[in-house]
Amino acid sequence: MKSKQVFIISERITLLNLMHDLHCEVMSYLKDNDKSPQWLVFAKQTSHGFVMLDNKDLQWQALEKIAHQVGLKHPSFHKGTVVDYLSILVNTKVTDVAKDHQLKPIKKLLVIEKKYLQSQLIEVVHQNTHIPWHHWMIKICDLKNGFLVKDLTSGNNIEVIKKDCGDNRIYYLLPQLI
Repeated sequence: MKSKQVFIISERITLLNLMHDLHCEVMSYLKDNDKSPQWLVFAKQTSHGFVMLDNKDLQWQALEKIAHQVGLKHPSFHKGTVVDYLSILVNTKVTDVAKDHQLKPIKKLLVIEKKYLQSQLIEVVHQNTHIPWHHWMIKICDLKNGFLVKDLTSGNNIEVIKKDCGDNRIYYLLPQLI
């Protein structure tokens, strides 16, 4: 019988709360202004980094307002840090994160999985099943002590158990053996 190898991911709860609040503020702004998340994109990721897009003054003003509002709620973060995370969340797609980790999505994906990979990070970081910096994993279902995700780069199912431990949230990833 094979034993399961456990992978552990740890992230500061304050950072997770910051990303959640950035999501909420962005989505509220977009709803109030009848805009989509793609409207906020002000830079495009290339193999050499980000390239700034032209004619994005309204987006800059919106993002500045959002960063200010969220920064007030999170005084432990410098304004530059809030702006950096906001920039990453609005300008990066899930598939970009996988590529940054030198991972490629598997070929046979469901339509919903393909759509998920094209989502901006700002659209997925609020989810209770979001695994920090492992955005290429999509929730399949809830389990008694956690939830099950599918790794869209390997096709494997992974059981995830999360626990708060002091100032950190710990994610235990248990690959499912078949």
